[in-house]
Amino acid sequence: YQSNNDYVAIEPQKFRQYLDDEGLDNIAAERQKRGEQNDRAREYFIRCSKLLLQVTPTSGNEIFSTQLGYTLELIPETDPFELSAGSELGVQLLYLKQPISGVLVSAVSKDYPDEPIESRTDIDGRARLILRRSGIWLIKAVHMIRLEKDNKADWESYWASLLFHLR
Repeated sequence: YQSNNDYVAIEPQKFRQYLDDEGLDNIAAERQKRGEQNDRAREYFIRCSKLLLQVTPTSGNEIFSTQLGYTLELIPETDPFELSAGSELGVQLLYLKQPISGVLVSAVSKDYPDEPIESRTDIDGRARLILRRSGIWLIKAVHMIRLEKDNKADWESYWASLLFHLR
């Protein structure tokens, strides 16, 4: 599912916390450089979400790695249904179908949401995450860009997510 863009205006302190939480240090630095750190942030956001469901065993089927062409897209490099607790999951993050580096990728367990596993993408857009527990996992990443010629918003963010159950 890729949503249409939605608009939000966020108070400066709350926006700074959001930037910190999502690893968007470059955006915080740019706001500081422009003298905008005390201004409300005006943003469009777009969700790019995938849910993987296994109905029947699919060993050897590469459907899990199918690219859907989302603006920001997480692609698992191995079949999450072939993994178990303690396994490493490699993912590739694509922005406009190209690898993007330096983006924080977080894995959040439904049962232990306060213990995220984090990794930044490398030059090939790849991140590695060791999923220590079984259960439902949300893999997520946020990429934000500056809008220079928009009267309503200063920023546009893309929220990629991948949801699945780990044995």
